Amino acid sequence: NASTDAETTVFQFEVAPKHLRGALERFACFFTSPLFKADATERELKAVDSEFHNVLQCDWTRRDEIAARAARPGHPMNKFGWGNRKSLADIPAQRGIDTRAALLRFYDQHYCSSRMTLAVSTSEDLDTVERYVRQFFSAVPDRRHSDCPAEARDDGDDESKRDGDTFINPYGPDALGHVFCIQAVKERFGLRLVWPLPPLRRCYRQKPAEYVEHLLGHEGPGSIHALLKKRSWAFSLHAGVDEDGFNDNSLVSLLSLDLTLTPQGLMHYLDVIECIFDYIRIMRRAGPQRQYFDELKQLADTKFRYLEKQDPVEFVEEAAANMHKFAPEHVLTGRVLLYEWDPQLVESVMSRLTPENCRIDLSAKQFNPAATEQASSARAAAASSSSSTSSDADDSDRDDDADEHKSTEEIQAELAAWAAQIARGAKWEVEPWINAPYFRIRLPADRIKRWSYAGNANASLSSSLVLPPRNDFVPENFDIKLFSASSSAVVDHDVLPSEPVATWRKYNRRLCLSQEAERAALAQYAVSPLQPLPHRVLASERACVWVKTDAYFRMPRLNAFWMLQSSNSYSSPASAVLCNLMAKVLVDSLTEFAYAASLTELTYSLFAVREGVVLELHGFNDKLFTLFKKIILALRDLRVDADRFEDLRQRAVRKYRTDCYTPSSQAARDRNGVLQQRQWPLEEYERSAERVQVSDLVAFHREFCSSMFVDGLLHGNVLPSEARSMADWLLETFADSQPLPLYCRLPDRIVKLPRLADVKARRQQRLAAASDVPVCLHTAARNPAEVNCAVENYFQVGPALHLVRIAGSDATATESATATESATATATETATATETATAVGGAGGEEAKCNGSDVSPTDFDRDATLRPTNLIMAQLVQHMMWEPCFDQLRTKEQLGYKVSCRRIVLSGVVGITIVVQSASFDARHVQSRIDAFVRQYAGVLEQMKDSEFRSHVDGLIAEKLYPFTNLQQEGRFLWDEIMDRSYAFQRPHVEAAMLRCVTRRDMVAFFRHYIVNPTTRRMLATHVHGHPKPPKPVLKSGGGEVKRDELKSDDVKVAEKTTTHSSRFEAAVSLSTHESVQLFKDQQPLYPQFV
Repeated sequence: NASTDAETTVFQFEVAPKHLRGALERFACFFTSPLFKADATERELKAVDSEFHNVLQCDWTRRDEIAARAARPGHPMNKFGWGNRKSLADIPAQRGIDTRAALLRFYDQHYCSSRMTLAVSTSEDLDTVERYVRQFFSAVPDRRHSDCPAEARDDGDDESKRDGDTFINPYGPDALGHVFCIQAVKERFGLRLVWPLPPLRRCYRQKPAEYVEHLLGHEGPGSIHALLKKRSWAFSLHAGVDEDGFNDNSLVSLLSLDLTLTPQGLMHYLDVIECIFDYIRIMRRAGPQRQYFDELKQLADTKFRYLEKQDPVEFVEEAAANMHKFAPEHVLTGRVLLYEWDPQLVESVMSRLTPENCRIDLSAKQFNPAATEQASSARAAAASSSSSTSSDADDSDRDDDADEHKSTEEIQAELAAWAAQIARGAKWEVEPWINAPYFRIRLPADRIKRWSYAGNANASLSSSLVLPPRNDFVPENFDIKLFSASSSAVVDHDVLPSEPVATWRKYNRRLCLSQEAERAALAQYAVSPLQPLPHRVLASERACVWVKTDAYFRMPRLNAFWMLQSSNSYSSPASAVLCNLMAKVLVDSLTEFAYAASLTELTYSLFAVREGVVLELHGFNDKLFTLFKKIILALRDLRVDADRFEDLRQRAVRKYRTDCYTPSSQAARDRNGVLQQRQWPLEEYERSAERVQVSDLVAFHREFCSSMFVDGLLHGNVLPSEARSMADWLLETFADSQPLPLYCRLPDRIVKLPRLADVKARRQQRLAAASDVPVCLHTAARNPAEVNCAVENYFQVGPALHLVRIAGSDATATESATATESATATATETATATETATAVGGAGGEEAKCNGSDVSPTDFDRDATLRPTNLIMAQLVQHMMWEPCFDQLRTKEQLGYKVSCRRIVLSGVVGITIVVQSASFDARHVQSRIDAFVRQYAGVLEQMKDSEFRSHVDGLIAEKLYPFTNLQQEGRFLWDEIMDRSYAFQRPHVEAAMLRCVTRRDMVAFFRHYIVNPTTRRMLATHVHGHPKPPKPVLKSGGGEVKRDELKSDDVKVAEKTTTHSSRFEAAVSLSTHESVQLFKDQQPLYPQFV
């Protein structure tokens, strides 16, 4: 793959070790003898254009392109950063420039050894790798240029590199000291302050920006964030120099402070900025403090000493980039470590944090040129909001308490009136490439004077601002704990034995394998003696807690996973909203306490899921229990601040309103809405969020804590006795909680999709021959400005852990099996022999004919070998089909930039999806091309040689048996097994054994039955239709109309779409409304609950 940035392009590949030599030889040819075929150039033009269309509705893209346009004319930053067909082909053609010839010239000028770095990560010995590199890469031409970026590395302490005398500020007086008001796509209120600094890459030893980031971005007591939260003006804050090429390059470093504001914070944005400059004044007057540098240096040293292993691809990408930035001896450490304390350098950076050197972005959906006049009539009602532009805030903690219970509509009207007032008299502009409206206003002179270093702080706003205190979460104990016989006394060996054979037998019982199959699998079953399986330290009616003491990575780190299940967490849209709000309120209340822990790489996340609330903690184990206790006690004794609750509630309303704004994400959610028993339209969640009150949350919390079940996993540097102590303490904390009955802990049930034959039989009528798709859901894109469409085809296979069985049988037997399974409520591990027999089979126990197949119907009926599960076969389909799907639908046919093929598991039922998002074709055409590809690939499988098929299988086996890279990756795998109630902790080895028994004929039969054959497959097509391209806004400037041809805005070319109802793809069953979806779900059988 490859990726581009402002000054660099990174090429990378990953290959099996035995193929390294040949892969390196081919890789080197990219740079010594590239083909640059004309048709390849055209394909890449289309790919770039498709990628550009995918980001047109991205607020970050809008902000960055407007920032580039605001740079001085002629400065390298004043360029179009994305590229599309117009910039790369149409405009050059108008100027008589051949795009392919320009590419060749660019290659001749820049692709040379003096500008190239290479990183190789392999198990081969260094001498061998060096020989390969010299042999293949010596042919890369050496065209040295004086402006070569690689020659600008900091290899010394030349003072001329540090004084910034030659620094050219990319922004001029028409950008600095101005606020750029940008119309946003989503309902998020953003404030961004940007200070241009001389390039800081050369100062990597001192890292002065990290010192400033640490203070500005702190979220503990006395910080900017704490003050803005107290006044209900902000949700989040982030400070720093972003590592992308636009914000940090060889010409400039852009130090930014990003805030997500509340509606009141948006209307008081000048007061928010005043708080920031008051804090900067405190920083500057205190001067550079050695104690903060020493703390940062200690944390960096600890992080590097116990740095977890990276993914190899990420490592080589980072290493190759670092060779352009750091001295050779610092390539591996330069990004992390702090080497020297330089107070003068810190002071130099802080001295540039002035209002005169600041460019400000303010983004909100209400900055709408078309609505400016419409909102003018509401100005009188919103007069109080004008204080943000003409007067200071008063001495109260919140000067707008009377507005705290306004409805969302009232708040929207107030914001629109305020935005119209701000825009009055301003000159609207349009960013020409992304067609984004914005205007700029100059900061008031009196404000700039007051915010300067010599100015006086506003005591009513910033009296509580102080520099950060000492961090008590800095870890001190890094001892490694080893599991021994004496420490295993609390382990309940009777609950689940840890021996490999016993674990395999448990997995066997779930899969209903024969004794012969078990022996065949165990013959291939390898277990690492260094990695014992997790044990249960607690199994009761109230909790099930597992522990695994790490003996492989030997890091002083710990993963702690907890899930508190409740019966009321997802029983209705209102309960789902309240559960989510409960988690948000809790996290919000702990910000000041937990931020210090996050600085030491001790992080946590708490979020709502269907079953209840999940708490995850990761980091050094030394003080993890302290953070854990604080979180659990805060959950038990939840305190709900009315003002903060109202801010979070309004934010939830806005989130539900703009959730799934990209067509591909909307298609995925629409698919789940059809499949999942408990799934409601986003409008239902939005309406529920509108109505909930503090009293509702208090009642929900009381009910949540009254009855629960706890699942837990402690993994890493922890002993079983410590894990048991944590579990006992948690249960004691919720001592009044009653056990949650088993029937309340069952997972959601999934709709069994009909086959085409089922639909025909039910309708008792002849369907059109072209309607090979049983069910299709049509929806319009939620974003009214979205021009892309998305098509997702979901092929339902069946219960993930059931064995594949595609055998011939008559229709009566099939229907009987289906009816029996549909009546089954649950399929537990204690199922009777009869129930187990019912559960065996492909799609829920049925055995359907593989029509039109030349494959024997008994290909999977082997007694002496191990048959694969539905999950294994779906994984193999994904593994084999992903690259051909991408190559055909994206690279060759250029349907769109987003093309993917993957398998998904919902409540124990596995399926395969193909997704395409397109700005060039309508959904009907995309659907036809997906259908054609599926049929084409079936032919490829039939013609595939057995040796080629075996190489695909071996590749998937290698992926499964690849060791975990780090502790957190393994912990995530173990927790997923517990969350899914599979407990197959040796799954990679078991599934590798299954894969070795799969043949090409098995795959052909499976693919035909579940993917291709319209009479046997269970398929759902989800079509999200984009909207016609909106016209350019007709803007007004100072009351006068601006003609469109004066905007100098380039058209975004979008292919004509035919998204009218008459041109839609028609399936056997077409759904288009929430009511039709619910009616369809009510008519379908459900898969059993797999626990």
